Amino acid sequence: MSEYMMQNISKMAVIGLCFLIALMGRKNAFSRNDSNWLVMALLITVIADFFLVLVVIPGLGVAIFCLAHICHAIRFSGERKPPWQLALAGLPGLVAIIATGDYLIAIAAIYAGLFAVSFSYAIRQFIRRQFPPINRRLILAGMILFLLCDISVAIFNARLLFEGANPEIMAFAQSAIWLFYAPAMVLLAISGYNFTKSTK
Repeated sequence: MSEYMMQNISKMAVIGLCFLIALMGRKNAFSRNDSNWLVMALLITVIADFFLVLVVIPGLGVAIFCLAHICHAIRFSGERKPPWQLALAGLPGLVAIIATGDYLIAIAAIYAGLFAVSFSYAIRQFIRRQFPPINRRLILAGMILFLLCDISVAIFNARLLFEGANPEIMAFAQSAIWLFYAPAMVLLAISGYNFTKSTK
């Protein structure tokens, strides 16, 4: 087995572990509904990363990832039904498919729209103090790291669109992807835990 494959399996193991942490933490969650959406989001994330990291089918992986951000958005909104803003997330994809005719760019645009919605709800829940103190901080910190990860992905993939990209910047962006992504998943995985209960 090649070193590259071993690295990818290790990455998948980290994401799988985060899912298990969230799943096993359900009995000590501060909210059953919140925990359900968290576990669903991380399960979908595992499936998406399987296609992105191991099988390498980017379009399918990103499309599945869109479902994870729908779960995150619903979770952060604190509601039991999808926020209406999610319906607007498809507009960037529609514009992209009309402008470019490239389905992968369209899927990426939809993903960006859904991430923007889930990130905005992560900020809102923090400002409104919607969740317990530790949990809302973990959610916001996790989503900020998630944002930095996605920015790194965008920079790294820019090499496909622009010739003469700086190799040092590309190498840094590639390393930064998992530097931000792994801790983001860990923070989100434990963000549903009832820390107040554990300190009594």
